[in-house]
Amino acid sequence: MAKKTRSASARGKLSRMKGKVFEREVARDLRAIYGEQVKRGWQAREGTDAPDVENVPYWVECKHHQRVNVRAAVAQARADVKKSKRELPILVVVKDNGESPLAVLDWGVFVALLEELEVQRNESTLLKSGALPQGLEERERAAQARERVLHPLMVVPAEGGAPVQLREVEVFVPAQPPSEG
Repeated sequence: MAKKTRSASARGKLSRMKGKVFEREVARDLRAIYGEQVKRGWQAREGTDAPDVENVPYWVECKHHQRVNVRAAVAQARADVKKSKRELPILVVVKDNGESPLAVLDWGVFVALLEELEVQRNESTLLKSGALPQGLEERERAAQARERVLHPLMVVPAEGGAPVQLREVEVFVPAQPPSEG
C-alpha cells in the first residue's frame, strides 16, 4: 500500500495547529504563576504583532517542531521585541516532538532570577531557624532594629538595551550594633 502524503498546505495547517496548542499550554502554565490576565498572544503570519504569551514580564516566544533551532528562535524573539519597542527580557520556550519543553533566557536574566531565589531561600531559612521573628509584634520590634531597603531587580538585556525593572526585592539590613569603646 502506498504511503499517503499530505499536501504542503495541509502540513502547514497541522504545524500551525501544533504551535497554537503549545502556546496555549505555555500560557496555562504561566497563568498559574502570573494570574488570570495571562493569555495567548494574537498572531499574524509575520509573528511580530505580539509575543506568543501576553501579560507576563517577558517577551515569550514558543516553538514546537520536529527539531527546534533554538538559536534561531532566540534571534527571532530578540528581533520581535526590538521591533515592538517594548523593553522586555525574552523567554523562549522550545519543544522538540516527543520531548519535554525547555526554557531559554538571556544569561543576565537567569542570574538575576537565581539571585532573587537565593534571597528568598535565605529569608525562609532564617524564619525557620527563628533568627527572624514570626509574630506581627515581634516583626514590628525587629523592623525598628533594622533598615528596610528596596532594591529594584534590574535586568540588562544582552545586546546593550536599556535595563528593565522586573520588580522590587525587599532586603533587610540589620541595624549597626552600638560600638563598644
